[in-house]
Amino acid sequence: MEAEFKSILDAVRAIKIGMKTLEYWDDIYLIANKKEEIYVVCDDPGQFIKNGWSNCGTDEDPSKYAKEFKVFQYQHIDRVRGVSKNGFYQLVKFKNKKHEYARKEMDVQFEQSVDFWV
Repeated sequence: MEAEFKSILDAVRAIKIGMKTLEYWDDIYLIANKKEEIYVVCDDPGQFIKNGWSNCGTDEDPSKYAKEFKVFQYQHIDRVRGVSKNGFYQLVKFKNKKHEYARKEMDVQFEQSVDFWV
């Protein structure tokens, strides 16, 4: 699933609503680039960026293209309790069904495929 939004606020609202329907193990990704394009995806964000690069018909370097994106992963706080103490995750201020969620920014590296490093 993927959707494009006109503003970050609209995208975060959609994430808040979408988290109500997610299972404990599901993630949602907020993806934004320098062209002010904003997307919310539930599938592999690396593949989403890779598909965008291959579909744009440009000679642009794939690593340079990937660095134009900021990716934020939203997930259930219980899945990240141990590592949130190290500062990788930030608590998200909204709650759904008495569950808290966490967010982290993912660093995009475009090699032969797109990989993410925390």
